[in-house]
Amino acid sequence: MKDYLMSAYAAEAIEKGWYDKIIYIRPNVTVKDVPEIGFLPNDLQSKLAWTLGPLIDKFGGEDGIQLLTDQGKFEMTPLLFLRGRSFENCLIYVSEGQNITTEIAKLLLGRVGEGSTLIINGDTHQTDRKVYENDNGVLKMIERLTGNKLFGYVYLSQTLRSETANLANLLDD
Repeated sequence: MKDYLMSAYAAEAIEKGWYDKIIYIRPNVTVKDVPEIGFLPNDLQSKLAWTLGPLIDKFGGEDGIQLLTDQGKFEMTPLLFLRGRSFENCLIYVSEGQNITTEIAKLLLGRVGEGSTLIINGDTHQTDRKVYENDNGVLKMIERLTGNKLFGYVYLSQTLRSETANLANLLDD
């Protein structure tokens, strides 16, 4: 539901011209306890393509994402290359935000230029490394920024994907 709501907002925002471009960022953190697959061939866009799963359906499949990219309305940016960037009149869309530290949260906030908005989704119960359990940027933002007029958050208390998906919550310790 998180990505559905965010991608619906992003699609509407681009369609209505509220922003010039979507900057899509997803930490390249693989799922906990799953081995890395190793080197990925090809260019940067091909290496990042696996992160687009949540957006592909909402934006008309891979062709829709490619069209937006060709029009200059969509850019995938790895966290690795954010230093020195300033995004003006952009919707900065961060998916899987449970896998960011406080330092990464600061880096993301520091990229927000005039006319831009940063939106982050994440389920802090689904962190994929111990470091994000001990230092979670999303939780730190909620703790320190709640009440600031420039900050807001929405907490979704249940999984809405399906009844079967809700069974995953029963496996928590």
